[in-house]
Amino acid sequence: MAFARGKIKKPLGAVYRKYITQPNIEGDLAHSYQTNLDINKAHVLMLFEEGIVSKEAAAAILRAN
Repeated sequence: MAFARGKIKKPLGAVYRKYITQPNIEGDLAHSYQTNLDINKAHVLMLFEEGIVSKEAAAAILRAN
């Protein structure tokens, strides 16, 4: 994986990628994933409360998460 940000023109070293870059990316993805799940759950609840989807449909959607 090569980055062309700023003045860095060479690919990052393997050790740097393994211990610095990769853990940060994995952490960001895990946080982002949970945040998106929470947003989707809230949206389903709003759809149910507004009468757009039935209680059964909302429950089925929430079980799928």
